[in-house]
Amino acid sequence: MKKLAIIAALILSLALVLGTLGCGGNDEEKIRELVDEQIAALNDLDFETVYDQRSPSYRSRVTLQEFEAFLTMAYADILPLVESGQAEVEIADLEIRVEGEWAYMTGNLGLNGTVLLPYTDESPDIWQKIDGTWYNVETNPIFPGYDPSELP
Repeated sequence: MKKLAIIAALILSLALVLGTLGCGGNDEEKIRELVDEQIAALNDLDFETVYDQRSPSYRSRVTLQEFEAFLTMAYADILPLVESGQAEVEIADLEIRVEGEWAYMTGNLGLNGTVLLPYTDESPDIWQKIDGTWYNVETNPIFPGYDPSELP
């Protein structure tokens, strides 16, 4: 009986450790959660959360201040609408395909139903799993720090 209790405790401990490390989680669901977090952050003009989702190598090349300055300049015409609540950033038709340590997201990034940036099979948003954590890889060459050598 004591042996059975020890074995049960070991199995339970292993299950808890694997769950904590994310080994039991669904990668597609995790990326959906991150995309939802990113969209909410954009609607709150919380660029730091969006920046923190970028890959570690991206963040080593681009500071938070540079990232925020670029977004503020690039989206100057829509930021006041989002800030005032007159417009909302959204993602429609979201699909995620996971292939090992890479994930490809397609869908339409939009504002109040108007598509601003379509992510297609030919030009998806890309996520990379590094040390068990998913990061958004910069795929847009107009962004500071874009590095095509980081793409799959």
